[in-house]
Amino acid sequence: MQELSRNPPSSIEELKSIVEGFAASLDPTEVNKAVRSITKRAQACAAKNGGHFQHLLKHTNIMNNGDF
Repeated sequence: MQELSRNPPSSIEELKSIVEGFAASLDPTEVNKAVRSITKRAQACAAKNGGHFQHLLKHTNIMNNGDF
């Protein structure tokens, strides 16, 4: 993706092709882990009404049970 800053695409079609190629190169397992992580973070944030929630993420039993 760094090449985008050196050689920006000349059209929307070219940009679309670059993005699609990048998406196709992603490891599905890593994408799933990232989605699960952000879901847990969003749930913890919502449980604290947008307040501090980072401390909840350090306790794996809390994260695994979904109890915030």
